[in-house]
Amino acid sequence: MADQELIQKVSEEISLQIVRVQEEIIDTLFLMTENKTQDEALILIDKLNIDSVVMLKSQSALSSFKQSLFDVLKSKRTFGDVKEEVLNVFYNTAVKEITEELKTIGALIQKEFVNAILHNKTKEQIIRAIDEAGYGA
Repeated sequence: MADQELIQKVSEEISLQIVRVQEEIIDTLFLMTENKTQDEALILIDKLNIDSVVMLKSQSALSSFKQSLFDVLKSKRTFGDVKEEVLNVFYNTAVKEITEELKTIGALIQKEFVNAILHNKTKEQIIRAIDEAGYGA
């Protein structure tokens, strides 16, 4: 049960970090586009690699996730004969999954920001849309 509590705690911390990253990126996008025409803003957003920005700004959360996952999997060795290669499979699969989720968040931020430009939406509306898509707090 301790593992489950640790995983829950770490998951909540990582989620909060990722939500803060989302908000920082959205704030920055608003600053970058505030004096632009709609066309200029759309072109600018299209040229940005928001996936990479999300990944870069989420490195702390990703490192916390990796370390916590490693610690939990490492502790499993004491409960049975599990080969290190098998633990590596679980670890690598989980890391790939969270990395893909972060890329999805980047694409979603870009999509919702374009929608905001087109429909004059606020930061709160963008965050709500991301939350409704399952990537919020």
